[in-house]
Amino acid sequence: MRMSGFIIGGLLGMAAAMYASRKRPGMAAWAVDATGDMMSAAKRKLIGRAMEHKLSSWTKEAADVTPKRSAASADNSAAAWQQIGALIESDPAVKRETEAIMKAAASGSENSSNSLINAGSSSTTH
Repeated sequence: MRMSGFIIGGLLGMAAAMYASRKRPGMAAWAVDATGDMMSAAKRKLIGRAMEHKLSSWTKEAADVTPKRSAASADNSAAAWQQIGALIESDPAVKRETEAIMKAAASGSENSSNSLINAGSSSTTH
């Protein structure tokens, strides 16, 4: 019964489409165009939902993976810096090298800020 109803409905639909296309050809073209627009809108909406779902799951995964700062990690960080300081103090060669690096970094940052100040003053003298 179900298959025969489907076949009869299909045949009636084809007959109605042929009748409408012969009587009003513009109406058939309009119906095809409207159906195409409706299918395109449905496709865009479906793709948009799929992308939104995927992006939200990626965002949630990234939030779960990102490490969180806590009091325990701050304590661990302080303990780690104390251990690094103790290691530097225990070896004179490492201490000299560390001081040289810190001196170079300090003079490099001073030179950078001086060059920015000089660049700013030279641009205002024009």
